[in-house]
Amino acid sequence: MWDAASEDNFSLPVTGARTGVSRTDHVTAVALHPLKRLLAVGTAEGKVVFLRHTGAAAKRETRGPGGRRGRRSHPADAWSPLRTMQVDGSVQALDWSPATSILSVQMSRDVDVLAETELQRHLENQCAALQVSTNEVVLQRQSGGRVRVTTGINIR
Repeated sequence: MWDAASEDNFSLPVTGARTGVSRTDHVTAVALHPLKRLLAVGTAEGKVVFLRHTGAAAKRETRGPGGRRGRRSHPADAWSPLRTMQVDGSVQALDWSPATSILSVQMSRDVDVLAETELQRHLENQCAALQVSTNEVVLQRQSGGRVRVTTGINIR
């Protein structure tokens, strides 16, 4: 990637435990949503990794000329992984809708459309309701009882 502010290029790692992408997988497509500051990265093994630009790059220790130590922010640290999704095939292309947070994912035989959904949560009287997907809610009491509810409709 290229950081225009520092005129420096850098690699943005997407493999590892936080993303679930193996070291043997490789990136096949990238799409940036500039308004949302979201980066979608598709892989050969059918993973789509979402990263958000937080703007807060952590300072890393560096060595300057003559071995002097210093601290410098690294552009890759300003990207935070959000979620990884699995699709049915190698990702060939990614494309964000310009008006909304909808991402099209093209594979060799299919196209998936992924929509950003803000998941809901509510806590009242020692009972929590947590939306875990567009059509699933988990209800849990503080005492430990838990129920997963799946609906036939999308929850907003």
